[in-house]
Amino acid sequence: MKTLTRDINDYSLSPNSKLIALSVCGEIFISEDDKEKSRTIPVSNHAYRDNEPVWLNDSILLFTSDRANGNFEIYTVRSADTSQSNIFNSLKHKVTPITRTPLDETDRQRYR
Repeated sequence: MKTLTRDINDYSLSPNSKLIALSVCGEIFISEDDKEKSRTIPVSNHAYRDNEPVWLNDSILLFTSDRANGNFEIYTVRSADTSQSNIFNSLKHKVTPITRTPLDETDRQRYR
């Protein structure tokens, strides 16, 4: 298993300050905000680029990805386990698209 410590592109602290979402080499990972705990879980695992994680609340994470049409869109990821709502403790995750537009959702120039 490869350990990536230098290639963090983006990160976001959950509202309750217990979890950190990281974008590393185009994938989204979640870890606990505790230096004594080193477990990190992937919540997006595929060939597309996932970036810019932002917590909607303590159990839902927003991020951008080019997985649908090569254009960056906004997605959510949450626990898919009905008995475990904590995204970090869940073994199953559900990714849902939020936007489907012909424009790149990461193009900050168009929002000015």
